[in-house]
Amino acid sequence: MPHPSRAAETGYIDPTTIIDEGAHIGTGTTIWHFCHIMHDAVIGEQCHLGQNVVVQPDVRLGDRCRVLNNVTLFTGVHCEEEVFLGPSCVFTNVINPRAAISRKDEFRPTHIGRGASIGANATILCGVKIGAYAMIGAGTVVIRDVAPYALVVGNPARQIGWVSQEGHKLDFSEGPSCYVAEEQRTYHLSPDDNLVTTNNRYMNMESKATTLTKQYIIEPKHSAAEMGSGDMPVLATPALIAFMENAAMLLARNYTEEGSTTVGTMITTDHQHATPIGETITVSAQLSSIEGRKLTFTIEATDQAGVVAQATHERFIVSRQRFLERLGIKE
Repeated sequence: MPHPSRAAETGYIDPTTIIDEGAHIGTGTTIWHFCHIMHDAVIGEQCHLGQNVVVQPDVRLGDRCRVLNNVTLFTGVHCEEEVFLGPSCVFTNVINPRAAISRKDEFRPTHIGRGASIGANATILCGVKIGAYAMIGAGTVVIRDVAPYALVVGNPARQIGWVSQEGHKLDFSEGPSCYVAEEQRTYHLSPDDNLVTTNNRYMNMESKATTLTKQYIIEPKHSAAEMGSGDMPVLATPALIAFMENAAMLLARNYTEEGSTTVGTMITTDHQHATPIGETITVSAQLSSIEGRKLTFTIEATDQAGVVAQATHERFIVSRQRFLERLGIKE
């Protein structure tokens, strides 16, 4: 039923709005004229709903979302934080509707990622996922998933570029990185040209491991005599370098997406003393910096006698498939 306007914990809710029992509305949210919030709908904090918005059961709106006039959010629509839904944009939840057939058990969920924007009169087919900060142009018809940061237009939707978190168009014509001065933020295009990340989702050193320690037993095949780098039965410098690169490569896996890997491009080291066959080398790798696709490591190798070597090593993130294709190699 309609209710008196209220403005305490929930910002402002117009008296013409209907809120069913069991609906949840976060603090600071504003809801304007002739809206209907149904049972089990969840609306986050500090959201804004314009006139004539319907929110069906089991819809989720994250904090600080903006839903403009004449939008119906059908059961199964989940929006993360700070999503923008333009006026009269359309959602669906059944792929093959018939008036005479109930398909309530066939609803398909639709997921809208954080910060994404959907333009006026756009249509979103049920079951798709729209990535974080994607931008859907006005009148666009979306029938398949949209990548994070993608800019799509048309019917059916086609990608025409990339946009930043604040909606600026990104230009990767001169390389895989784009700096947006207004945001003081750098964006990176993945090696396969299918994914944009900001500095630093390849790339959050605060939330991922930055060190790795691994032990290696020195076998006869690792000797200078066997590898041809010398004629002594001691750890060969090439084998030592391989141990250090291996530790860095394993650590780098924390910073690559599916389908990507890293390749070593530079290592500088000093082999300070000899280690006999049969002993154990302990290698500690630390990720010291990330610049776009370049990862830089500092590495130390030790044995029972102390420090064997110290190194600086660089690796680059690449698409495994494209890297091998350029070399004519098939896996």
